[in-house]
This record gives sequence, structure tokens and C-alpha cells, in this order.
Amino acid sequence: MTISCTCSKCGQICGFKDIYAGRKARCLQCGTVFIIPEQDGDVGLSLPQEPVAPLPGFYKAVLKENFKAFVQRESIAGLVLCTALTLFHFFIGDKDYSFSLPGFRPPLFVGWIVTFITAGYLLWYYIETIDETASGCDFLPEIFSGDGFVFVKEIVKSIYFFIVAFAIALIPAAIIVNLLDVIHISWQWLNVAIVILSLTTVPMVLSMLACGIAPWMLFRFDRIFVIIAKTFGPYMLTTVITVFSFSLIFLTVGFFATNSETTPSAVVMLMARLVAVFSALFAMRTIGLYARHYFDCFAELKVPEY
Repeated sequence: MTISCTCSKCGQICGFKDIYAGRKARCLQCGTVFIIPEQDGDVGLSLPQEPVAPLPGFYKAVLKENFKAFVQRESIAGLVLCTALTLFHFFIGDKDYSFSLPGFRPPLFVGWIVTFITAGYLLWYYIETIDETASGCDFLPEIFSGDGFVFVKEIVKSIYFFIVAFAIALIPAAIIVNLLDVIHISWQWLNVAIVILSLTTVPMVLSMLACGIAPWMLFRFDRIFVIIAKTFGPYMLTTVITVFSFSLIFLTVGFFATNSETTPSAVVMLMARLVAVFSALFAMRTIGLYARHYFDCFAELKVPEY
């Protein structure tokens, strides 16, 4: 049975299963949090939206306590996983397994498959790190032990999350650049600046995806930019750390492909790639800490409890 109720603020009709009666929910139209009524057709009971103060100590948590998560006994398995995936991709995924036949060079997809698996598993672990950190966990998440289609599903979903995060972050830039082009304003450096500014929302979108925030909020850039403005210092620190870690991964993966495979060079690049992977893990914890300290201050970023 379904209970239909009306939002007390905007009048939007919302429907819920009857087992959720008496629990908190949020109107998808205006974001108002209310209690689901017992009777069908009643108005939802609004809850007082008192301002919540941010959790103190964000900078200390990021710049000092964040490092402690990597030396906890519970984090050893996660560190081993990230190291193993990096080594596996470095020695297997970067190789060219194709071979030549008379007049034909058939491609082999071993490298692509290895890259898909290692990247997907790492991205899944990064998403889990954001979610677990936001929930109050002070060490790295446990390792996913699923197999078969469940394993593949988690890999595909994680890759999808990161692609969606960058795609959504670029929407404002695409709109603004096209509007400027319509009025015949097309400066290359201005367009680059707009794209870079738009990409600063990637940590916010990633945190929202990882924490299960209502999907419609991902496209409310008006609210997202207001939230960023109100938490400007902490968010900029989060963004700088995230950009730095992503840049390291891009440089180490791309730079290795253009270098010789001599032993000294390979060792240096392997160490650099490990540093990049762990710096990204540090960045994901930073994003999670941002969500832990500031998401409760904004009602639209709270996950309903039904």
C-alpha cells in the first residue's frame, strides 16, 4: 500500500510505501524535510529547520589526523590492495601484447582488460573511502570480496560515477561558453578559465554521489555554488588536494608510456605511480572529511532516513 501526502511547504504530492509512515523524508521539489503521515492524503508534518553548526577542526583533520588513517591496523588490507593493483597494472597492463603476422598485426586486449579491472577496482575503493570517511570512519575501508557479476557491477558503477562527476561538473562551462559564442565572445583563455572554474565542482559532485545525496541535487548548480561559497576555505583546500592527486596520476600513467623500459627508469616511475595512487586515496579521504564536517549544515545535502 502507498501513502500519498502533500508537502507542507510547496504542495508537491509525494508517495511512499506505508511501512515508512512516521519516518522522515524529503520533498524532491523543494527539499523540505517532513514526517510521513499515517493516513493517505494527509499533509506531511514539517520539521524545524534549525541551522546546524559545522563540525569543528576540518583543517586539523585534513592536514594532521588524515595521515593517521594510513597507519591504522585496520587500513593495512586497503594499502596492500592499492599497492597490488598498481603493481599489477604497471607490469601487466602497460605491456603491448600484440604480435605481427605476415601483412597483419592483430591487437590483443589484455592491456585494456587489465586497465579496466585495476582502474575500476581502485575507483570503487576511492568511492568507498569517501563514503566511509564521511560516515565517521577513521581508517581505510574494508576490501570488497564479491565475485562474478557483482564484482563487475561494482567496477562499472565506480567508473560510471567518476565519468558522471566530470561530465556534470562541465555542464556550467558548456552552457556559459556556448552563450558567449552566441553573443560573439570567444576568447580561448576565457573559455579555459571557465572550464577550470567549472571543474572545481568535481569534489562536491563526487562526495554527493558517494554519500547517496538525492540525484536531482547534482544539477542544482545554484545551490552547489552557494554551498561552496559558504565553505570556501575548506572546499578550496579539498579541491587543491584533489587536483594535485589527479594530476599526479595523469602524469605518472602518461609519462611512463613515453619512456624507456630500463630498470632505473621503471623503478622510478613505479614509485611515482604508487605515490600518485596513495595521494589520490588521501584526496578521497579529504573529500569525505569535507562531507563529514559540512554536509549537515545544509538540509539539501542530508540523506533521508526512510
